[in-house]
Amino acid sequence: MIRFLQRAFSYDSSSDEWLSIPRHFQVLTRPRLVDPAAPAYFIATGDHGEIIGGTGLFQVAGEPADEGWVDWFAVDVNSRGRGVGRALLARVLATSKDRGLRTLRLFTSDRPEEASAQWLYESMGLREYRREPEVVLGKLTGFNVVYRSTALGAPVP
Repeated sequence: MIRFLQRAFSYDSSSDEWLSIPRHFQVLTRPRLVDPAAPAYFIATGDHGEIIGGTGLFQVAGEPADEGWVDWFAVDVNSRGRGVGRALLARVLATSKDRGLRTLRLFTSDRPEEASAQWLYESMGLREYRREPEVVLGKLTGFNVVYRSTALGAPVP
């Protein structure tokens, strides 16, 4: 996933600042976006400018206007446990509030390699509200898709 993020985002390797640089692929992979120009994508870079994590926020046409979704949440395996994921998710939560959203949702998996992410989501207030069997290429995987959400307060001043 990190290699995908590196290819998908342009970034300034001389800076460790948060970047929000949507590229054309987001419009193609999310054709039902409310406003294709509005998704926010954030990356975290390491000491040498390498991408070590990324996530995003988007809204979908036909869903409530005050609802957003976490998109492409990933942290490099060598950077986990250092607060990168928490910082990325905190940025999505703050941006959601700034935009006046009332609910933030995400979906993930209950695969064993997702255990630390599940703990992070829960610790940041994203509660499980639905689970359904995971299907890949028409076949059940033996795992579940886990849906989570949190109610957001008033926008950040």
